[in-house]
Formats: sequence, structure tokens, C-alpha cells
Amino acid sequence: MKNIFITLLLLSASFAVKAQDNNTIRTNATCKAGQDRITNELKKLDGVFEVKFSTDGTITLDYSSDGTPYNDIVEKITECGFTANGIAPKNGEKIYAKQ
Repeated sequence: MKNIFITLLLLSASFAVKAQDNNTIRTNATCKAGQDRITNELKKLDGVFEVKFSTDGTITLDYSSDGTPYNDIVEKITECGFTANGIAPKNGEKIYAKQ
């Protein structure tokens, strides 16, 4: 019985580590203003530790699924007015002035 408990404990620990792996989300946010808006909104979510953008608007996230679920993160990006993994923005695309 003790061995089963230890095995389950180890399996759950490995799942928690996997849940914190980086994930990518494709967006159309290529300007600094849009990226800053998304970053600020995502960092408000529970379990989001880091948000990084590539030049093409792809986001690399470090987050824990014990916090905000992945689908809620994608939805938050669309609420900001940008596509997320091909999902259209909630209220149309936002247009930001170039800085």
C-alpha cells in the first residue's frame, strides 16, 4: 500500500512539472502597444508567470494549469482584440498607433 501511495505521489509531481512547461499561442499582435496590452492582461491571470513575444506575434507562455486554464488564456487574448490560435477577437480587431 505504501508503494502505491509513493508511486501516485511521484506521478502527480511529474504532472505538475509538465503543466508548467512553456506553451505557444499564435497571435496577430505584432506592434509593441498590442503586445504590451496582452502581456499586462495575461499577467493578471492566476498562474501566468512569464509572457514573451516573438517578432511575428507568437507568444511563449510559462504558466501553471493549476491557475488559469489554457483556454481561458486564449480567450483573454481575443478579449484584448487579437486573434489567438486562429480564434477571432471578441469585438473585432483593435488598431493601435505605432510607437
